[in-house]
Amino acid sequence: MRVLEKQKEMHKTTLNQAIKDIAEKKQKIESQQEEIRDLEKQQEEQRIAVHKMSKDLEERDQEIRSQQEQTQALEKEREMQRSAVSKMSKVLEERDWEIKFQEGKIIMLEQHSASQVRNLQMDLGHMKRELEIEREQ
Repeated sequence: MRVLEKQKEMHKTTLNQAIKDIAEKKQKIESQQEEIRDLEKQQEEQRIAVHKMSKDLEERDQEIRSQQEQTQALEKEREMQRSAVSKMSKVLEERDWEIKFQEGKIIMLEQHSASQVRNLQMDLGHMKRELEIEREQ
């Protein structure tokens, strides 16, 4: 009977060890499942973060494209203004030259007129003297 008791005791020990091993494995599996849930949660959070960053990046890209379009429009406008200013400068230079030319003509005409007035005054003076001489005679 002793052998049976020893076998029973051995089986009991083996069974207890098996139960203990199963409990440890169950605990390990639960721990791994909790870790899996945590990793899945992290993965979802990262997916959301990546999606948000992607959306933010798209918005920034759109802003950059919009700013580039505005920059191009402003550069085009600046070039048009530069061209207009250049044309106006040319027109003003031509007008300035024309004004100076006209001023020169006016000065010449004034000098000529002054000369003619002097000549007329001299002629008038001669005519007055001649008239006086004729009256005296």
